[in-house]
Amino acid sequence: MEKSEEVNVVKEYIVAIDPGTLKIGVAILEYGTRKYVISKQFYVESKDDDWLTRSFELVANAIEFIKTYLPGKLKAVAIEDQYVKENKSTTIKLARMSGIFLGMLRATYPDFEVILVQPRKVSKLTGINENNYQVLGKSYHHAIVQYVRKVLNIPLDEKHEDEAFAILIGMAA
Repeated sequence: MEKSEEVNVVKEYIVAIDPGTLKIGVAILEYGTRKYVISKQFYVESKDDDWLTRSFELVANAIEFIKTYLPGKLKAVAIEDQYVKENKSTTIKLARMSGIFLGMLRATYPDFEVILVQPRKVSKLTGINENNYQVLGKSYHHAIVQYVRKVLNIPLDEKHEDEAFAILIGMAA
């Protein structure tokens, strides 16, 4: 008779990021199922600080949240792919913020896949784009929050659009 061995299966997770220059949305989901675990939106403490100081503050707070609430192995990070905005300076800052985030996270979790998610994948997932948002809300951002609250049944504050986007980035990845 063979002795059966107990196998420990470590669950894998995806961390989804909606980067910003004044706030960041972070969500943790199960890797295979994309089942929601937890999310949070982070704000800068002081807008008077220089951009780099604010960026490191945001990222450090977000990483501390991930370290606290990640219940298993970090398999992947889904982050919004950069697109060119009207303000080129903002586009450059968002790209830098993504790099800072991924670099600092890699120092804590050295082995994860990076998944770039284009905003149109979130639109395809939700059916909401900047031309048809009036169906669900007052603005595109409000419609995204309403989608997460009503369709996904995840309670979010009305002002947490970056947190809502992070959840949807993770689901679209």
